Amino acid sequence: MSEFIRFKTQCHSDNRLYLAYSGGLDSTVLLHLLATDSDLKDRVHALHVNHHLQPESSHWAEHCAKTCQQLKIPFQSLSVEITCSHRQGIESVARNHRYTALKGQLSEGDTLLTAHHQRDQAETFLLNLSRGAGVHGLSAMPECKRLNLPADATAEHKRPLLKVPYPELLAYAEAMGLNWISDPSNENCDFRRNLIRHRILPEFEQAWPNISQQIARSAEFMQEAQTLMDKNARIQLQQGHFDQFYIDLNDLMDLDWVEQKNVLRFWAKQVACFQLGFQPLQWIEEHLHEKNCVTAMLQLPMGELRLYRKKLYYLNQGFKKYQYNFNEILCLIERGSSKLKEPKERYFKLELPHSWLTKNNDHLKLCSLQENTDISRKKLKKWFQSKGIPQWQRDYWPVLTLDGKPVAVWGIQASFVETDMDTSETVCLRLTEEQIHQLSTGHFMEQIKAQKKP
Repeated sequence: MSEFIRFKTQCHSDNRLYLAYSGGLDSTVLLHLLATDSDLKDRVHALHVNHHLQPESSHWAEHCAKTCQQLKIPFQSLSVEITCSHRQGIESVARNHRYTALKGQLSEGDTLLTAHHQRDQAETFLLNLSRGAGVHGLSAMPECKRLNLPADATAEHKRPLLKVPYPELLAYAEAMGLNWISDPSNENCDFRRNLIRHRILPEFEQAWPNISQQIARSAEFMQEAQTLMDKNARIQLQQGHFDQFYIDLNDLMDLDWVEQKNVLRFWAKQVACFQLGFQPLQWIEEHLHEKNCVTAMLQLPMGELRLYRKKLYYLNQGFKKYQYNFNEILCLIERGSSKLKEPKERYFKLELPHSWLTKNNDHLKLCSLQENTDISRKKLKKWFQSKGIPQWQRDYWPVLTLDGKPVAVWGIQASFVETDMDTSETVCLRLTEEQIHQLSTGHFMEQIKAQKKP
């Protein structure tokens, strides 16, 4: 197959290849191509995800294990439990669980292979079209994309057969005498994708026999358009204030709404890691132009959007009270917070006498404001308002304590009464707005644990 040969020539010589092997026709063909290639075989690992959704699922896992044993390919079966929520269909939930399980097996530089083919691409295009998707949705599936892993590691997800027509895969499988699994749920037209596969796409193919190829070409054009839109959005985003948790809409007011939407979608996907759909964008536009709108909230399937003084926040985790040993996190505070940091990133500072910090370091803690009953909220209200700190963040604002007693609210200069203290040399410690969010959502603790790992 010419597409597989093209994939092979672009394949790095040192990365491990993990095949998502369901046992179906397409993944069986890709497994056979990899297993019979002398240059790639020793780097291939097959991963089967058992969703436990069908009575035959255990037999499918056994079939996959046996096939890999015959081909001398390392095999691993991953078990996932599916809990379907009322907001998501079972297919969507299963897909999310499947990719989470597969990504959990990857390390830096690895490649995940899936056997999506040309008909899959056409189905995805039509499925997204039926949902009223825009350029991103109609781009369907890319041949290659980056996968973000824990601890800032990255891997790749490649689809070597994406341009291969389904009949060609079927002909190859029959010619090689391959055995594959047929999932009966794929015949159920209650699922949209199956409806497109068995009823809608065949109607198109009767009128235009090469429609899958043409749809795949349109998806490529959409991918090119999305690349240009992302390039423009990145430039415009970098000119304003943003981080993983918020974007300042005041910086976008000189743009028309079409450009604003493009920047917002890009920020949501590339920085905040969620999809900003049609209805949330309508909600943003509506509240953005309300003169008296100070704060608003919109619940999403995963998390929520909040507006405060024309700053848009995405909150996907609840806030919680915290208390950190200061010496544990001091290096994180000094170093900064994010690889996405840019020059205009907002931060709050605290200047402490170096001698005092050295003397008391082991007795200092950083706690959420909610933990401190000795601090008057009324006195802080004006400061919070002047700094544009949203109400929901104020109870979790960091406070420096010494032996359990508050020394300073972060961002407000501390007063020291020790007469013998040398204040000529000070240490300026900075917490970015993003770090303050991380403190109250547990992200800092994750970073501390990562640092302690050998």
